[in-house]
Amino acid sequence: MRSHRVPVAPDDPKARAWIRENFEFCAHNHQLAGRLLRQFGLEGGSLTAVVPEWVDITQLVSYRQGSVPPSDLRQYSPGTSPKDELTNFVVDHLRTAPNSAAVCEHSSTARQTLQIWTWSPPPEALDFGNDDVYFLLTPDNAGPDTIRDALGDSLGHWGIAVCTSYKRTTANPDRDRFIDEIVSNTKHILMPAFDDDGYLIWSVGAGAAT
Repeated sequence: MRSHRVPVAPDDPKARAWIRENFEFCAHNHQLAGRLLRQFGLEGGSLTAVVPEWVDITQLVSYRQGSVPPSDLRQYSPGTSPKDELTNFVVDHLRTAPNSAAVCEHSSTARQTLQIWTWSPPPEALDFGNDDVYFLLTPDNAGPDTIRDALGDSLGHWGIAVCTSYKRTTANPDRDRFIDEIVSNTKHILMPAFDDDGYLIWSVGAGAAT
């Protein structure tokens, strides 16, 4: 079993409804999601689904739900799950320029998780207090294992991550300036979808996700 990327029509009502629901949930207590929502609204850009090959998104009533797997379903081959496919997407983005970055919006639970993080090199975390905790992934500080685990830990049933660029000038950045730079340079917004069976990539600033 493998996963793949499937182009989604820009005006797909199921995709737009899920983007709205996910953003409204995340923006309730997260600064980055709220700023992205104000910056980009809920329209425009191109959309790509990352799903197992057996999922037919045209048959789904909504993108918050998944699909019943076939009875002869086998485990993913190594490196072929939707999470692996999304990881490859982020890895490719980080190769585009020295200042390329990915930022995963997390919450206060990240503080406890990072204390016991031993399964891969832990991601760098920027902690601005309360639920404003972000994993910052750059070409210099994150390999594929860290990227995969950071995405998996921050994108649960709800969540936001972005492919962007960020030029760091201080070890302790100001929260508002950090978020402003991340949002203004955002190219792709990543979010979970399909009842944890896959992801939705909303490309807001760089064409389709290929």
